[in-house]
Amino acid sequence: LESIQRNVKALIEEEIVRPLVDLNFPNAKKYPSFQFRPLADKDITKLASVFNLMINTGVIAPSEDWIREELGMPAPSEEAKAELYKRNHPEEQED
Repeated sequence: LESIQRNVKALIEEEIVRPLVDLNFPNAKKYPSFQFRPLADKDITKLASVFNLMINTGVIAPSEDWIREELGMPAPSEEAKAELYKRNHPEEQED
């Protein structure tokens, strides 16, 4: 799989990245590189446990976008954000 990943990376850089950079920056000397995420799966359970501990001790806020990114979760919808707000602020709810 790593060999395929290297080949696809090279193809993307040569066929997509370079032409786009050349179109936008005709005198470019350096080109950005394309990077895949590592193939090794993270232990999501352990990672979530550490994040939970950090959230509960106030080290990080549960709404930090990078946490969702690290766990491979999509950004919350506006509806989900509103529901979370209601849950976390019950004193503001009408009876």
